[in-house]
Order: sequence, then structure tokens, then C-alpha cells
Amino acid sequence: TPPTSPPHFPGQRGVTAAAEPEEPKRDARPGRFSVSVAAGSTPGAGGRGRRMSCSVVLAVAGALAVATTLSVVLLKPFDHGSGGDTSAARPPSDTATGPSAAATPTTGTVPEQYLGTWRGTGTVSLAGQDIPGGTYDIVVRQAAPGGVVGSVTQTDALGGSCLDVLTLKSVTSKQLVAVGRGSEDNPSHCVPDAHVVRLTPASGGALDFTSEDPKAGNPKARLTRVD
Repeated sequence: TPPTSPPHFPGQRGVTAAAEPEEPKRDARPGRFSVSVAAGSTPGAGGRGRRMSCSVVLAVAGALAVATTLSVVLLKPFDHGSGGDTSAARPPSDTATGPSAAATPTTGTVPEQYLGTWRGTGTVSLAGQDIPGGTYDIVVRQAAPGGVVGSVTQTDALGGSCLDVLTLKSVTSKQLVAVGRGSEDNPSHCVPDAHVVRLTPASGGALDFTSEDPKAGNPKARLTRVD
């Protein structure tokens, strides 16, 4: 007669003898990371192979990822000694020396004839007629294209003023072209829109100022240096 076994119900695990815990094997070499899987996985169908539980698979995968990361981090600093380019490993020096340390003028540097503080009385256009537009104070400083080259302050007859910040677009000995934009601190009556500003050298060392700003009346003025 075949030996009887306890009845098996669907979904119920078979009763197996408890396995003695195995002492995990340790590699004698230092610095190695070992991973062992404890008994507790279940036999596959027909006794073929062993199928690990989901938690064990995740634990093993996590351990392998940590071991790989540690090996990359530990070995990376020694890559510079393999004869490759080591310039990235050298810290930057605090101060530059030699001819390259001196700043060299860039293309479009503002000529001396534009630099300084300028002032003049201007006009604005209203219904096709030029009317007094107040006083214009313009500051021009050294800048490369794309940088802030100065400012324009327009003061009307009542003492109200609007400030435009100038960004250099291009410059030659014949004309400086900038983009003006109203300052964020301007009163509400000032025009904030971007507009083109031109400074053109005139006779007697003066500058002709024009602003292509229809909302502000396309201001223009003859400027003289005040500093």
C-alpha cells in the first residue's frame, strides 16, 4: 500500500521539514560583497528548478545595485592616472598670470567720443508738430553688445521723470545703436515698451539723440557733454 500523505487543499502550502539555517559562506578576500539566498523558495512545477519569492528577488537586485555603485565610486578617482587628460583634475588657480590675464577689448567696444554724461533740451512729436519734451540726461559707459551701456532720464516741465535703461546693440564711430526699455521703478505714466535709441556724433563734440518710440512722441535732442 502506498504511504498516505496529508490531504492537500488548493492554495495551501505543503508541509516541509524545517531546514537548518545555513551559515552564509564568506569570501576570505577583503572588499568583496557576497550575496546568499536563504532556503524558503518553493520548488517549481514538476520539481524543475527553484523559484525565488518576489521579496528575495528584489533584495538580491538591490544588493547588486549597491555593490555596482560602490565599485564605480571607489574606482573612479583612479581613472585620472591612466595617462589620459588630467587637466580637469587640476584645481583652478586663484589668479591668472601672463598676457592672457589682461582684459582685451571686444569687437564693438564703445569709442571714447560717446562715453560720459550728456544733457540737452529735446522735443517730442504730437499731431505732426514738435513740442517741448523737457530735459534729457544720458549716461554712456563702456559695454559690449548685449550689455547695459547706459541710461536716458527724461524730465518734463513739471518735474516728472522717466528712466530708460539702454542695452547696446551695435556701435561704430558714426553711430551708437541701443535698445531702451523703461525701468521697473518708473511712474505709471512712463512708457515701458522697448524702443530703439540712436546716438550720432554731431559738430562741436555734441551728440544727436533720437528715440524711435511713437508712444512717447519719438523724442529727439541735441546733447552736450557735462562731465
